[in-house]
Amino acid sequence: MTSLPLPDEPDIYQSLAAALLEASQGIRLGNERSFDALLVMDRAIELTVNTPDLMRQARELSGQAWALREQARGRAREEEPEQIDQADGLRQQSETLIDRAAVISEQIQAAVLESRSLMRQSIVELRAASEIHRVALERAATLMTATRHPPGNGGNPDALTA
Repeated sequence: MTSLPLPDEPDIYQSLAAALLEASQGIRLGNERSFDALLVMDRAIELTVNTPDLMRQARELSGQAWALREQARGRAREEEPEQIDQADGLRQQSETLIDRAAVISEQIQAAVLESRSLMRQSIVELRAASEIHRVALERAATLMTATRHPPGNGGNPDALTA
């Protein structure tokens, strides 16, 4: 049997039970947030699916702009050759960056899609384990308070009078 807590101290069993229940509530909230995170992750993955197509469209538009520029270049070459050369250099740098971004975007999309099932499985399994833990915490709190015996004299009736 446990001894009586001092008048200004809380009962240790009640304190532990309250802590277990608080932990359980924290786990419940964490589980809800992990599910919310899973939904956001799914939306993000869906958005990445469109990125390579957008990059292809950007390259096509860039190609069309290049063709129009070539037409204008033919007419302006005699008048402003330095500006045309500078524009050519910038255009080539732009093409290089667009191509590099497209390759990186495709790599990112592949990696995200590859990790998607593992992340989903991990979150689902973590939620399940967390829920088991949460229920165990609540059960422990219930058992602690249910098996708590009122403080006594340790089975010695004479101890109260001594």
